[in-house]
Amino acid sequence: MKTVVSLLFTAILTLSIWSCNTEAKKDTNQKREEVKSEFQSEKKDLEKNLKDLKYDIDNKIKDIDIEMEKASDETADKLKRAKRDLTTQRSDVQKALDNVGDASKDTWRDIKAASQKTFNDVETSFKKVRDDVKDFFTE
Repeated sequence: MKTVVSLLFTAILTLSIWSCNTEAKKDTNQKREEVKSEFQSEKKDLEKNLKDLKYDIDNKIKDIDIEMEKASDETADKLKRAKRDLTTQRSDVQKALDNVGDASKDTWRDIKAASQKTFNDVETSFKKVRDDVKDFFTE
């Protein structure tokens, strides 16, 4: 009789442990999927922001090229400096875009921070350059 009770107790204990383990695996898998989804969402958002900024920079460079053709020498020199600054900024944004595109979940935190810093720095610089040259444009 003791053996039967002991075997029954062992079977119940084994089933309880197995059941808890199965629930823990489900929770772990669910959390893993949530992290993956959050990573993909953040990556997509940052890529969009960087692409939009690069598009704005490209458009301003085109505007400067058009305006330089009809500008005086002094104005053309200022526009060339602005274009040089914008070209550097565009390069920085492209590097950040490449890094974001290559990011894995393991490298995401560092790449996200660096790319967000690049975005903020370039966006601020772009706005300054844009404001500095706006008076040179004819309507």
